[in-house]
Amino acid sequence: MHTTGLSGLNEGLALIAALTRHHWSVMWPLNTHSRLEIITGLFNRLQKTLRAMPPDNRDNLPLLYQTETFLKTLSDLLP
Repeated sequence: MHTTGLSGLNEGLALIAALTRHHWSVMWPLNTHSRLEIITGLFNRLQKTLRAMPPDNRDNLPLLYQTETFLKTLSDLLP
């Protein structure tokens, strides 16, 4: 959001989702609770950032829907 906008956010979320899907058991930190705390912190920060976005830019709608899809996918992948 800070340097490449929603497209960069979506690329990052896609990467996190892929890593979670394929490498969850070996990701750092090894403790599942610690990993979930890190991801929860990310979700909380994203929530604040997304809520602060001006709602008047219709060009962002497709990217926002994509963001929603990535966040839903990531949420579904988590234990």
